[in-house]
Amino acid sequence: MPGNGAHDIQCPNAEASEFLRSLYEHARDGVVQVASDGRLRWVNAALCRMLGYNENELLDKAFENIVPPEDRPRQAKLLQKILTGNYGCYDAEERFLHRTGTTVSATVTALLVNGHGPGSYCTTIVRDVSESKAASLNFGLIIESAPNPMVMIGDDRGIILANAHCESLFGYERGELTHQPIELLLLDKFGLSQSEQRDEQTAFPNGQMSGRCREVAGLHKTGTEIPVEVNLHAIRFQDHEWVLASITDMTDRKRALQNLQESEERFRTIFNDAPTGMALTSTAGRFIFVNKALCDFLGYGRNELSAKDLLAIIYLEDKGETLKELKQLEEGGLPNTRIEQRYVHKNGQLLWGDVRRSLIRDSQTGKPRYIVSQIVDISERKRVEQELRRREGELKEAQRLAQVGSWTWERAGDGMRWSDEMYRIHGLDPRLPPPSYNELSRLFTVESWEHLTTAVGEAWQTGKLPNTDLELIHPDGSRRWISVRGEAERDASGHKIRLRGTAQNITERKRMEQSLRETEERFRTIADSAPVLIWMSGTDTLRTYFNRRWLDFTGRPLKEELGDGWIKGVHPDDVANFLESYTKSFDQHVPFTITYRVKRRDREYRWLIDTGTPRFNPDGSFAGYIGSCIDETDRRAAEEVLRNVSRKLIEAQEKERKRIARELHDDINQRLAMLAIELQQLDSSPIFQTRRHERIERLLKRTTEISSDLQALSHELHSVTLEHLGLAAAMRSFCNDLARHQKVKVDFTERNLPGPVPPDIALALLRVLQEGVHNAVKHSGVRKFQVELVGRPGEIQLTVRDFGVGFDPQQAAKGEGLGLMSMQERILPFKGTLSIASKPKQGTELLVRIPVQLQAADH
Repeated sequence: MPGNGAHDIQCPNAEASEFLRSLYEHARDGVVQVASDGRLRWVNAALCRMLGYNENELLDKAFENIVPPEDRPRQAKLLQKILTGNYGCYDAEERFLHRTGTTVSATVTALLVNGHGPGSYCTTIVRDVSESKAASLNFGLIIESAPNPMVMIGDDRGIILANAHCESLFGYERGELTHQPIELLLLDKFGLSQSEQRDEQTAFPNGQMSGRCREVAGLHKTGTEIPVEVNLHAIRFQDHEWVLASITDMTDRKRALQNLQESEERFRTIFNDAPTGMALTSTAGRFIFVNKALCDFLGYGRNELSAKDLLAIIYLEDKGETLKELKQLEEGGLPNTRIEQRYVHKNGQLLWGDVRRSLIRDSQTGKPRYIVSQIVDISERKRVEQELRRREGELKEAQRLAQVGSWTWERAGDGMRWSDEMYRIHGLDPRLPPPSYNELSRLFTVESWEHLTTAVGEAWQTGKLPNTDLELIHPDGSRRWISVRGEAERDASGHKIRLRGTAQNITERKRMEQSLRETEERFRTIADSAPVLIWMSGTDTLRTYFNRRWLDFTGRPLKEELGDGWIKGVHPDDVANFLESYTKSFDQHVPFTITYRVKRRDREYRWLIDTGTPRFNPDGSFAGYIGSCIDETDRRAAEEVLRNVSRKLIEAQEKERKRIARELHDDINQRLAMLAIELQQLDSSPIFQTRRHERIERLLKRTTEISSDLQALSHELHSVTLEHLGLAAAMRSFCNDLARHQKVKVDFTERNLPGPVPPDIALALLRVLQEGVHNAVKHSGVRKFQVELVGRPGEIQLTVRDFGVGFDPQQAAKGEGLGLMSMQERILPFKGTLSIASKPKQGTELLVRIPVQLQAADH
């Protein structure tokens, strides 16, 4: 608080000044001396660390340079008042300027030294409260509202925050704990040895102790040790690494555990000696287990009775009622039954028994599994009590096997009754009496206790305790999960007098759910680092996840992409086709591959190949889809360039073919014709002898054959028929010519070509036919071939088929031949496909498909 000028410190000489400096040199808090001219006269190491400077950088620096600009006028006035003696001592919270430009909150205590006027200076003690202030602003409310003692530990292992529960437990006020080491409250640093302590101290700041829970000794302000349980959680906030310590007082729990252990021993002794007759049967009435009392009652041994079923020992007239009772139990009409009926003793004697039956359902499926029957001789009441206790014992064993405990709460007197399995589920001694309803709160987490009290209130109102999952706290500090359900029991007047129900151990199920969540987190980490765009959807086709690569690609935040928001980035021309294929695949739960355009963050549309795969739950139910996308824009561009190059090469080849064909037809073939004429004229001359005449005839025949072959080759190189009569006529002409020259049979058929085929596609198909048929004639080993040209919606199909020796297409693709490559290059510019089906000795089928929209022919 501001003073009145009476607290200035006089330092008459340099020795006194040096004495003060020696006091502050190694102080934990920052200290600075400001001269009367406003410059920094001296600073200690703590202030240098606080503001990010070294000592030489701060010395002789103007004080206003380490203060935020907006605070400088006010700070200058305060400094002037202190140096002139108006304030002898000043306490306040101020801000300083870090070297990086960030502000540092601190409490300051300013003292006037050496009087006032020239030669005086102000000594300011600066305590950094940025960390505690940030912790108070961000975590103060959370820590204060916690139901148990909690402390926040700072980077220097000092206490930043402590809540009111911590004050109550340890006897300190929060002001006494601030900036104190955690060892003030917890002995032996969490109970570790010295070597372990060094390891834990190394791991403590980076969060590797997060979630560590152990029992240690706490230290009260009075020196009394308190057994506590400490749970540590690492918290990273801004540039700080803090640790949140949750502390639980174990005093009452340990005392209760000791009492429960003593009570459990007494209860077990009494229960094991209690006589109770009981039978465990299947729903069909077959005996699974019978006790000694029941055997004595009926006169059978256990093995004898176990070999029978329930109806075999019941008097004939009572069997119908028994069957009706069993059916009601199995169908769930009655939770349990009680009936008096007659039994047949082994010696034929009739016995009356008071029978109680209950149905036991499967803990997971809920289906009826067993019927527990208690049969008591009405003439001997003690046996009734003995059989009842035995029935309870068998029921407890059944509960243990099923991990289902039963409980009852009497509204009057707040009395609770638990089965042994309930004790096991809670980790308590069954020899001890069960806790009262109010004592149950210490057995549950705070959140679960709130859920339970709400459900119990609803049960008293409606008569039904809804199925509720609750988290337990075992005496050893471990956690378990149970599923509780129940109902209200009424008296004869209809008033609710008690609640009864069951508690099933579902810890393993919860652990599996946690494991699934961890697996999901690992998946997201892997997916975010994957080099492809990944998405996931639910069963409703809406997207539920996108990886980081997708978000970086689109430049949109996740919340805008989720659901169907990502569709906004799809090219408008591709939306309809995409949704049709996408929805159809979802309906059929089958994989799909769809190509469409999506707007990149630079607003350029890019082609994506989207591959989706259906996901299924462990039970086989459909869970949605997972998909990945690859940007194929660059590949498409490369393919287009390749198609253009192939088209130009083919055009150049066709020009050369046309030139060669013209040369062969117009020049070479004409010259051969002239030669044939001259030979014919020479042959007709009377001057030649008969032998020479025969030789001239042979030369004339060979010349004619060469001329015919050259003419066929000329037509094959450049088909005039294709130009004037179309594709079908050109193919038929080629097949006929080949059959005539090669002495083979080629069956050509053409179907469903309603209009003319584009010239460039027609030429490509003709070249593929020529190459395919030549290969078949050369390699198939047969002399008969089939050629089909078929027009289908959106495409033309060409098939070349033989029934020869066949071959392995994969081996052929690895060979040096250019036939397959030539055919593929021919159809590449038109996005055609070529497939070959062939096996050794099973023939070969070559199928070419080229997409094309044919127009109806004009009539």
